[in-house]
Amino acid sequence: MDRGALPKAILRHLGDCPLEDRTFSGTAGVFFCPQGSGLYLRVNGPGQEENHARMTDYFCKKGLGPRLVEYVNDGEHDYLLTQAVPGENALAPRLLEQPERLAAELGKAFRRLHEIRGEDIPVQGFSDWFLRETEDFLKNEAIPGKSPEEFRARYGVTPEQALAALPNIRRYEGDFSLIHGDACLPNVMFSEFAFTGFIDLGAACLGDRHYDLAATLWSLGHNLKSQAYGAVFLDTYGRDFVDEERLALCALSWK
Repeated sequence: MDRGALPKAILRHLGDCPLEDRTFSGTAGVFFCPQGSGLYLRVNGPGQEENHARMTDYFCKKGLGPRLVEYVNDGEHDYLLTQAVPGENALAPRLLEQPERLAAELGKAFRRLHEIRGEDIPVQGFSDWFLRETEDFLKNEAIPGKSPEEFRARYGVTPEQALAALPNIRRYEGDFSLIHGDACLPNVMFSEFAFTGFIDLGAACLGDRHYDLAATLWSLGHNLKSQAYGAVFLDTYGRDFVDEERLALCALSWK
């Protein structure tokens, strides 16, 4: 990372701290500065981190995410600087060694998140986004990648029924809450088993909580190589807060 290209508003927080490249996927560059308790810098195209900055600030005020240190759009790039959240993400080996306990703590963390509602949530428009993205996923990945029998075994419906069901998401807009939007294990932080915050909040918004639940269930199965812990997650989260039809609908977005 060329420090000389960084805006002064960002540099003033970094001092002489070295930047370690932590980029692993996507379009944004991610860099870590070990100054103090640690800082993370995301560098992306202009405007690409604006919602991320707004939602990071919102999560921080709710005690659920990192502190927003600085956001700059210089017309050519976005720069998002946040304070590191203490602990390790949920893929840490010491956490994965106790999968039942981990699943239960994830359930508690997401129940706390999803109980937050209100029109003050800065980013909205979930239904339009869900319809667009899930239809694209189904048509271009899930349906071509599976036989009709495999598709039905995975999702419980035919491809035609899946596509026809997507507009049903609008029925639930009156019951939307704060969601993470990419609720996979790497984006949830713990110190030992104490929840310390959510990270990577670029997809967070006012949306359907079942979208987060579907993502976490997928991630538990994928990362633990077992479907055995989904029930623990939902039991601890609270079955009273789960609508199976909505969960099945939102699960259409996940492999």
